[in-house]
Amino acid sequence: MYMDVGFKHDFNGYSLLLYGEGLYVQKFLQDKKVDGLPIIFVPGNAGSAKQARSIGSVLQNKTDLRNTPFHFDVFTLNFNEQFSGLSSSFLLKQADFLEVSVKFVSKMYENPPPGIIFIGHSMGGIVIREVVRRPSFDMKQVSLILTFATPHLKPPIIVDSGMYKLWRDIETAWNETRFTSSHVRVVSISSGLKDEMISETLTRSDNPTVYHYVTTGIDRVWVEADHQCIVWCNQLVRHTSRLIFYYAENMESFRQNIDSTIKMFYSGVGRELRPILRKGEVMDATVCPENEACNKKGIIEISKSSGIIILTIGNVSNYQLISSQQHDSCSLENRYLSENSFYNILESKECNDVSLLVNTNASKLWIINSSQIYLSPLTLQSAIFQHAEARRFTVSKGMRRLKINFFQVTQTSVFVVSIVRKCTDGDFRAVFEIDGVQRFDEFLTKEKTQRIIRILSHSGKSGILTFFDTEKCSYDIKIQQDWKNTVKLALLEWVSILPGLIFCCLCFFVYIATKIGNTFIVFAMTGISTAAGSPLLFKRVLSLYLQSI
Repeated sequence: MYMDVGFKHDFNGYSLLLYGEGLYVQKFLQDKKVDGLPIIFVPGNAGSAKQARSIGSVLQNKTDLRNTPFHFDVFTLNFNEQFSGLSSSFLLKQADFLEVSVKFVSKMYENPPPGIIFIGHSMGGIVIREVVRRPSFDMKQVSLILTFATPHLKPPIIVDSGMYKLWRDIETAWNETRFTSSHVRVVSISSGLKDEMISETLTRSDNPTVYHYVTTGIDRVWVEADHQCIVWCNQLVRHTSRLIFYYAENMESFRQNIDSTIKMFYSGVGRELRPILRKGEVMDATVCPENEACNKKGIIEISKSSGIIILTIGNVSNYQLISSQQHDSCSLENRYLSENSFYNILESKECNDVSLLVNTNASKLWIINSSQIYLSPLTLQSAIFQHAEARRFTVSKGMRRLKINFFQVTQTSVFVVSIVRKCTDGDFRAVFEIDGVQRFDEFLTKEKTQRIIRILSHSGKSGILTFFDTEKCSYDIKIQQDWKNTVKLALLEWVSILPGLIFCCLCFFVYIATKIGNTFIVFAMTGISTAAGSPLLFKRVLSLYLQSI
């Protein structure tokens, strides 16, 4: 249920609502008080305040079922489904309303809340960043900003000059020291290639305070979504709820550890491994054969060795697979392999003078010479119907890595990797990484032996395709260009200048019409500009005509 919180203001058509269910609704309607942890949802272009229901319902159900000592107050802004993506003035007006709404929400609490989590969809993320950058806004009120399918890089469509200025002002402010040295962070989530409104490229940002992730690379999400579905995608909503729960359970340390927490949830399994205690006999790594699975059970100690990769694969129920008790700076990759197992990968050369402990009672261990896992590189060209020859290889050392060079691929291109695994037993996973973005494989059919990965190439950079497997299995892979999605992405990236092109064309037709005196053509062109959703173009074209007669 969406409840009016009694916020009186001068913004016609806007309102501030509170979402709740069951006893929570009854309590609020009786005393009009809130005492939970505040979350504010900001909808995007033509978005609805009711989109907050997905995250609000999951959070309330989890707190009720677990009887937690905390709960959440999910506020949502109603912009009357305004087309904010077509006017910078709409975005600024919405930002003004969000700013006063934050002040009102803070006053609703008898005890000031420790912070607010902001969630923005599409243009709602821009509205949030615009408010937070203002000198009048207290950044201490921000705990975290989550944005979904938000075009941080540039406007998806530039209708007026104010649109470009707004993005420029936001980026300039967020690059200032007061932001880069603060706890304020933005997590930008792209829904992948299925989003036909905001391309993945636009959801990136060069700002150091903005972390960018794709839904296909988030553990236990592993799917793409369209522009609207990203708000209620069940896998993603549940993943978001886990992060918010972690925030509530670790309130005191959350801000101090914000960077590591974000990486843990979006580049890992969302939990920290417990240290392995030295109990009983600890075996030296020499008991394990190099480049093969280790059959010894117990605690294995691995000393520093350049060029060695340690891979462990174990059940998700076990928290103690691999640890370093002497040093905290070792870069450990900790990801789900499937719903029931996850893997840890660590390059020992990154852990200077550190011994690593691995529990092989609950996992499989490989100690691999890095030079032994790389296949010969594969080079792809951007040419019509160009595709790589089918490649066959065997994963016998726990993993294989294939470097992919995108030769002469100067623009954003999409390729499809088709993977056929010859084994039916064991867990496996294929992961593609380029420019810091990971993509996990998707199930192509109900058959677990066949999967695909759609990979994105930016300006000819090379990527790494990694195969993890618990068994010794052979693979057949084929890579070819996905022209449908490549063309679609190109159109999305160029659509931002479409209003300018329309305006130039309309000006040309108006000029011709005035020369031949055809009033009908002039008003037809102005009608087209209005249908295109730009009253600004309508006014400019009409003014040009009036000046010419």
